[in-house]
Amino acid sequence: MTIYLHLNSIGVTPGQKVVIGQKIGTVGSSGLSTAPHVHWGLYVHGVPGGSKTVDGDGILETAIGEARRRLSVLSSRISVF
Repeated sequence: MTIYLHLNSIGVTPGQKVVIGQKIGTVGSSGLSTAPHVHWGLYVHGVPGGSKTVDGDGILETAIGEARRRLSVLSSRISVF
């Protein structure tokens, strides 16, 4: 399951299957957002970020792993006062 937050408009319904390239909504700035953007989240079997390949080619799994690696690097550079 994927989630998309801060959308201006939503063009699909929960549970609807979509195809690559299909427009699912428009970027917005809802909630406490300070600028237009979209938060995207992935849940695999109810677990955020899932560690299983969900796209057959491993592309998504690779992207998630790279995002986690970059977050770890950035986190190590942050000082807490």
